[in-house]
Amino acid sequence: MKLPQLALAELRRLTATPMSRLALLALAIVPLLYGGIYLWANQDPYSNLDQVPAALVVEDTGHGSGDDRQNVGQDVAENVIEDGSFDWHLVNAEEAAAGVDNGDYDFSLTLPRTFTEDLLSASTDNPHPATIELTTNDANSYLASTIGEQAVNRIQAQVREQVGEGAAVRLLTSVQQIRDGMVEAADGAQQLTDGLSTAESGAADLADGTAQLADGAAELRDGAATLTDGAQQVADGNARIAAAGTEVASVTGDLANSVDGTRADIVQRLEASGLTDAQIAEVMQPLDALGQDIRDGNGRVQEVNGQLQQLAGGAQQVADGAAQLRDGAGQLTTGAEEATDGADTLHSGIADLHTGAAQLQNGLDDG
Repeated sequence: MKLPQLALAELRRLTATPMSRLALLALAIVPLLYGGIYLWANQDPYSNLDQVPAALVVEDTGHGSGDDRQNVGQDVAENVIEDGSFDWHLVNAEEAAAGVDNGDYDFSLTLPRTFTEDLLSASTDNPHPATIELTTNDANSYLASTIGEQAVNRIQAQVREQVGEGAAVRLLTSVQQIRDGMVEAADGAQQLTDGLSTAESGAADLADGTAQLADGAAELRDGAATLTDGAQQVADGNARIAAAGTEVASVTGDLANSVDGTRADIVQRLEASGLTDAQIAEVMQPLDALGQDIRDGNGRVQEVNGQLQQLAGGAQQVADGAAQLRDGAGQLTTGAEEATDGADTLHSGIADLHTGAAQLQNGLDDG
């Protein structure tokens, strides 16, 4: 008998009584109810972000001393807390870790010790990126990473506002110094202007491309999250069916194992009642046929049970793979968004530089 026919036969057997049909109906309805309630509870996760508890850890030690001292991390923290986009809690690293772990906070953001130093390194011979550390716990909510990224974007916007003013001041100062030393460099300034115009166009194309990449990565992340939820529901349903199959296989196995002992007991009782061997053989003939049917049926049940276990294992592997895809897509989205921010910053910086070079050219021509 082929697998589909065998499965159909078992399905008929499992739906032979009202109680068995009710059990199968419950197995089908419970995951649907669970999934519907879960999706309803998370249908609009962004409408009340100001009520989302989040930990903010500022370890930034700043840069400089006296009147020249800067601490971008502290300034950014004050601005985002005042903004009230999330329910921020300014805590230390230990409190943040414990809060995320036990669910007091949906996520935590950390501005590290060298945050200001890293930002200001852009104007030195050894530039290096400033990082914002996002910590989430998917056990609290599968949306924690996505919502945390929204918070990172808000802080990045604050950083751009804080650092952008200082960068503009440094740029204007540098242009003035160049003007003082390049009174007779009109031709070179023109070439610089033309080159920066080309660079500005290329930076704009780069910004558009990275923005498209970020949008595509975000769609991939959202699709992977949906796929993960569905795949896990299927895996859970298959696991429950496999567990039921194991119970049925255990019962039929015990029944098949008891056939020989039961037969021997019946024969012994028939002999004690005085029946002859021929009479006993005649009595046992239908019972032996029933016993063989029990063994054969148990064999089929064990085979189907093995297939159900394989199906459940395969479904869980699919769910695990979908979860890995979701995590990878989330990392890709974060990287693409960071690349977009970097491209926008590059484009803005080149545009400012182009404007400054054009002003320098005009000044040199007038001079």
